[in-house]
This record gives sequence, C-alpha cells and structure tokens, in this order.
Amino acid sequence: MKIIFCFSNLEIKQTIQLALSKPNAYIIYVPNNELFSFLKSVLDDDRIRKINLPFIVGLKNPWSFIKWLIGHLKAKLNLRHEFGQYSNCEVYFFVVAYADYLFWLIKFLAAKNKIYYQPVVKLPNMEVSKKLTDLIKIFFLQIDTGIKFRAYRKKDRAYYVVTDRYFKTVKVQNPFIPINQALFDNWVRKKLDFSLVPGKILLCVGGTVESGFVNEREYISKMDRIITLCCSLVPRAKLCLKLHPRFDKKYSLENHLTELPRNYPASILINLYDVVVSYSSAILFEASNIGKTAISLLEMMAPTDDWQKEKSKQYLLENAVRPIHFPKNEEEMRQILIGALK
Repeated sequence: MKIIFCFSNLEIKQTIQLALSKPNAYIIYVPNNELFSFLKSVLDDDRIRKINLPFIVGLKNPWSFIKWLIGHLKAKLNLRHEFGQYSNCEVYFFVVAYADYLFWLIKFLAAKNKIYYQPVVKLPNMEVSKKLTDLIKIFFLQIDTGIKFRAYRKKDRAYYVVTDRYFKTVKVQNPFIPINQALFDNWVRKKLDFSLVPGKILLCVGGTVESGFVNEREYISKMDRIITLCCSLVPRAKLCLKLHPRFDKKYSLENHLTELPRNYPASILINLYDVVVSYSSAILFEASNIGKTAISLLEMMAPTDDWQKEKSKQYLLENAVRPIHFPKNEEEMRQILIGALK
C-alpha cells in the first residue's frame, strides 16, 4: 500500500504517477478542498482523504491557550489513532516547509513503514530568523514534536524547516519518480474535459496585484499590452487563461480570454501548450523543465518592491533546469513568441 501526502499543486504529477502505478493500493491525503475536489474527480474518490493537521496559533491570554492546547492534543491523538493502522506501507511526501506537523506525522509513521521523500522545489536563500516569536515557536515545536526545526525569514514570512538529522532519524529513502509525459498527457486527455483547452499560449495569472507585487494600474496597463501582443500572433481562442485557484479577480482584457476550469491544476495542462506566460508562478519552471517556452513578466512590470522581484527571479532560476525567458519589453517578448510558435 502506498500512502501519499499531496500538499500542493506542485506535487500533483508525482502523486498521480504513484497512484497510477498501483491503481488499487494507494491512499492520498490532502490538506485543502481544491486538491481534494480535483483528485476525487480524476482518481478513485474512495482513496482521496482530507487531513487536518495541528498548527500553532498566536494566543493572547491563558484561557485561549488552554482551550487551544486541549484541541491540539485531541487532534494529535486522533491522528495517531487514524494512522496507527498503517504498517509495512510505502509513505511518500514532498513538502519542504509550511507543514510542521506533517513532519511529526511522518516521524510517527516511520516506526512501522518505509518513508520516501522527493522535494519538488528548492527553498530560496533566506536568513536565519532571530525574531523572538519565531524562536518561541520553534522551541515549542521541538518540545511538542521531538523534532529540531530551524526558523528562516523572508521579509515578513517565516519558514520552519527541519534539519538534515530529521531525514536520518526517519530513515528516508530518496526515490526517483519518473514522469512518463506521453502516458501522463494521454491520461489527462481522457480524464478532463478538453472542449475548452486547446491552445497555443497559456497565460497563468492571479495574485500579482493582490499580493502587492505590482500595483493595479501598472498591472492592467502592461497586461493589456501583453494580451494584445499575443493576440497579434495567435487567434484569441488559442490564448487561454488559467487563474490561480486562490484568486478570483480578472483584470481588463483578461475577462475576454477563454478561461480554463479553475479546478484544473496548471501543472497538468502545460504540456498541451507551446508557451507558458506568467509573472512569477512556479508553473514557469515546471514548464521550462519539460521543454516548453516559459516567459516571466517580472522584468516587464514595475514592481512595488525590487527586493521581492529579485527574490522571485532567484526562486525561479534555482528550480529551473532549462532556461526561463525574462523579456524586458514587448519587442523582446515578440521575438521569443515568434521563435516558439514556428
């Protein structure tokens, strides 16, 4: 039996590949409704389960702490009860951060199961955090889980990362999960409704304005020109829009493009397009890594924060094994598109 923890869209391909390798002997655990709904729609829905992991919250008074602590201990007890049934299984996970108690659960499972780990991204370079709240949290995590964490910070965002010793403790094995792209694409075409999908350029949007990377006026001005440029090279129907599942708002000309179903992860669609365009989404290195033309708009839009722009670019480059294009203007982008669409 394979026990698979799929915690982001970046892990979709590996998760599906593992499930297809043993169609009647897997269980997939996911943390949110989006992954839950999608995987239930394309795989055996009895084998997809939602998991609610404990988490640490900021508490303002002793009474709220006591209340939280009772619920926290109950949640851990319930997880021990549910996952204690598994033995002699293969357990797969992919996360690098943002899942503190998944590392605790994996450690619990390691007592009776084989653990396999294949990280899907590299974390950007960050400074070790000396912020008091981070130090308190990792101190509590270490007491509560028996696992040593390090706290890193990227501006106002904290990452709690396990040390290398953790992977030795749980006797992690590092599998290579090959993606047979032709078979995978054939499976995708059979499973999903592709009446809306065929195209040449996939434009992945959502969150650039809402996350404060670019102001709204700048974004609309530049994105409208980019859409106009794309439509001068391919029919409008061949330029498809994929909105990020956590964001709903479309701007200006984005509202006039063919939008793909929001529950379809972009990662399973990219091989069906010649070009993938986005601001700084991880979909860019996913596309470039399978040989697609990936175009980032980081250099074409004035950022609200130059530091954030450079860190986003660094993140993309560190995870790409093939080139990602960063055109500085429309003419540079035009030439890249012409070359890719021949």
